Amino acid sequence: MRTLIFILSATAILFLTTCEEDPTSSNFSNGLRIIKLYNLNSNSVSNIEEVKSVVYDCEYKDSSNFGYSTYYHALGELIVRDLRTYNSYNGYFGPGPIFCFRLYPELESIFTDGIYWIKNFGETVSNLASGVSPVLIANSNELTYGDFNNLSEGMIISYNLETEVIDTLIKVGGSYLTPIFITENEAHLIYTEQNLNTGGVSIKSLNLLD
Repeated sequence: MRTLIFILSATAILFLTTCEEDPTSSNFSNGLRIIKLYNLNSNSVSNIEEVKSVVYDCEYKDSSNFGYSTYYHALGELIVRDLRTYNSYNGYFGPGPIFCFRLYPELESIFTDGIYWIKNFGETVSNLASGVSPVLIANSNELTYGDFNNLSEGMIISYNLETEVIDTLIKVGGSYLTPIFITENEAHLIYTEQNLNTGGVSIKSLNLLD
């Protein structure tokens, strides 16, 4: 098993969440001590990983790759596992657990809040920005993420990974904006808007073709 370990200094937010689940194929059970893979086709459960601490977030990208984050000795621990070769890739961030990371195995990349770009699964690490909830627009090679400025405006930012051009896609006063996912045709970005005064949260769509 090949293991790549890197240690970074980053800021993470303590937030307990559940795994992203895909009801059409397989999904994860987010337990405190174990990660299980349930196959709807064979109606079987496989134990994937024994975990010694709480699983704060995990993502099941496809039939071959998954990742999860825990909290280890005051460091956020990110683990990515390839189910075909069972190679593992470990990264430690501190302080606090990692959440809302994204796996892109086809790019051999991981994006975590921060915004950190982990290329070649740990060989290269770049700190791109200070935003949250990174979501990739693959066709245009742009990374979108949420940010907040000193005018109390929530923003969604676009960062071109090739040209390094940064653009503001939308800004809303008095709200947090958090990208969630890109639609399959990459025409719309689905995001949440949380009003700081009322606490209310709404789900919205941003047309990326306008």
